[in-house]
Amino acid sequence: MEVIHTRSRFSLSTIFRRNEHTIFDLILRLAVIAAVVLTPLVFLTEFRSQFDLHKSLIFSLLTLVAVLAWLAKIVFRKGMRYRRTMLDIPVAVFGLLYVVVTMFSTNWFQSIAGVSNYYQHTLTVMVFTILFFYVIVNNFRTRQEIEALLGSWLAAGVVVTVVSFFQLLGWYPFAADSTHLPDFNLIGSSALALGFYLVSLLPLLLGWMIKAQRPVQRIALFVATVLNFAVLALLDYGLVWYFAIGTLFVYILFLSLRAKKHD
Repeated sequence: MEVIHTRSRFSLSTIFRRNEHTIFDLILRLAVIAAVVLTPLVFLTEFRSQFDLHKSLIFSLLTLVAVLAWLAKIVFRKGMRYRRTMLDIPVAVFGLLYVVVTMFSTNWFQSIAGVSNYYQHTLTVMVFTILFFYVIVNNFRTRQEIEALLGSWLAAGVVVTVVSFFQLLGWYPFAADSTHLPDFNLIGSSALALGFYLVSLLPLLLGWMIKAQRPVQRIALFVATVLNFAVLALLDYGLVWYFAIGTLFVYILFLSLRAKKHD
């Protein structure tokens, strides 16, 4: 009997396949996906610091859930497979330097817990960010899992792009008066942060547009890419453009090296 193997289409459901996964894997992946999607999209209109405090809390709590699920999985399986990467030492050194800087701070509480509009720069958020990195590296191993994670990031990014485009044109999607302020955006209180976030989406938009098989998908990704560049142009930050040029250069170099490798 001839068996024909077909390449399965990507779906977010692939991240929750049951084969050798435990319930802790499911909780971990749900928490990570939720952090990637909800952190940039959720905001509160009742507080002036709606950009930072609640986003930091959402990200930290979801990361904590993911870390606890990871630890529970380690206990359940009576061991773990740690995945080494070239970023392990730089990330660990950066975290250690952050701790040292906090120790010499003139206000320990503000450095650890934060102050209005600066919650995302605290030691607490930085520790959870580092933990988030290690959770992803050690638990998102297969191509399907990584594509699901990147797909979630891209979906949230497209929403941010569309909302930012209308905001910058003066067409406000939200009724709350606090969202009509010039410095409002879904990412945070800094338009520069929005610019860097949008640039980080460019490799995903271009990569998925190239490999998309359906014309509708390619058109949608093309429109999202055009809107991305339009928002970057409206923001008009020189530093962001330098970062965008560098990102695209590295991406094109990567594609060139990959093409030579397959020749």
